[in-house]
Amino acid sequence: MQSTAPPWRHALFVFVDAVLCGLLIWKPRWLYIPVSLIAVQGVLSHGTHAWRLWFVQRQVDWLSVAVLLYMPLLLLAAFLNARGRPDEQ
Repeated sequence: MQSTAPPWRHALFVFVDAVLCGLLIWKPRWLYIPVSLIAVQGVLSHGTHAWRLWFVQRQVDWLSVAVLLYMPLLLLAAFLNARGRPDEQ
C-alpha cells in the first residue's frame, strides 16, 4: 500500500528519528519523555492504519505490526533507564 503522507511529513520523521537515535545513544535520564511521545504517536498512527487495512482489505501491514510490538519495548527500556540511573546534577 502506497503512502499518502506528504514528503515534508517523511522528512520530519527522518529528523525526529535521527534525534531519537542520538538520545538513545546518549541515554539521558529523561529519555522516557520523548520516547513516550513518539511511542504514543507510533501506536496511534500504525495501530489505526493496521486496524483499517485488516478490516477493509484483510491484509496485514507487517511494518505496523513491528512498530506496535517494538514501541512498548522501547518505552519499557526508557523507563528502566530512568529508574536505574542515579540522579544527575
